[in-house]
Amino acid sequence: MAESSISGSLQCKISSPGRQRLASDVAQIGQFYWWTDVCLNYDLKVNDSVKTPTIQVDIYCDVKKPADNPVYSLWHCTASLDVVVASPNPHNNCSMTVLTSFGSNIVKKCATILFDGKSMPTLGELRFSDESIHISTDVQIVRSTSIPLEKDRNDMILSAKDAAKFQVADGKNRPNLWLSKAILSRNSPVFAAMFESDFLEKSTNHHVINDTTLEEFLRFIALMYPVKYEFVGRSSGVRWSIFMVRYWLMGDSVYLVTKTELRRDDIASDICSGQRKSVAIKKVTRILSNGSNGIDGLELGVTECQR
Repeated sequence: MAESSISGSLQCKISSPGRQRLASDVAQIGQFYWWTDVCLNYDLKVNDSVKTPTIQVDIYCDVKKPADNPVYSLWHCTASLDVVVASPNPHNNCSMTVLTSFGSNIVKKCATILFDGKSMPTLGELRFSDESIHISTDVQIVRSTSIPLEKDRNDMILSAKDAAKFQVADGKNRPNLWLSKAILSRNSPVFAAMFESDFLEKSTNHHVINDTTLEEFLRFIALMYPVKYEFVGRSSGVRWSIFMVRYWLMGDSVYLVTKTELRRDDIASDICSGQRKSVAIKKVTRILSNGSNGIDGLELGVTECQR
């Protein structure tokens, strides 16, 4: 499931001047696939009247190749990226190192490194000659986790009896997701009752989730699984925020609220519509602490939104 101290490199070369986009080959480093996308804005005649050349390097990480079919996994990878722009003249070489994270629950799809005149003064001195300019990215995986949910024997499932099959009803893609009963039951009384009570789903071991999307359900599951989670401000949107509050109420899981508070204080941003703009996570916590009134509690919280 987890791995660290794994490294590899990505290579891309520029052999002609002019604005262009270049892509490296896809390389497998550890459990993940990596590739770079380079955007070059470069002119041979660099002077005061010409814009300083810029090189933007986007580094991508995923559990599948770009052209492959979707893979339903919970994963996270933190890596050190050492990007070097090397020209025939070693005195003009530029480099930058960053530590960044990728994951199934992080909205950003890549890490961007920009070389310009401010960050790298020697960039303007780069010249094409008979040789190409090479851009190399050394990847050092610091820590990572990958849980393939489509496998009924993934690392989070303790035994055959611990495996529960879920399927989201909405959408074209309806994969079977295998989740751990022990993890879900520990974090939510609703899931515990689902697995232990005499429900139809208990006998069939097939649980259908309604009124949400596959992406929303995966994000919800990620909060209960040992996968680092990053919220990305208000870009998650109204639907996601309402979905989270609904599941907190349904699951009666104060644990999820506590875990979320450690990450971000504005998970419920944009939960309101119209002139009502936001409701803080503390108000959501207070709503949940009032009991399982569900909709009444949610409506009470919405009326307290800032105008």
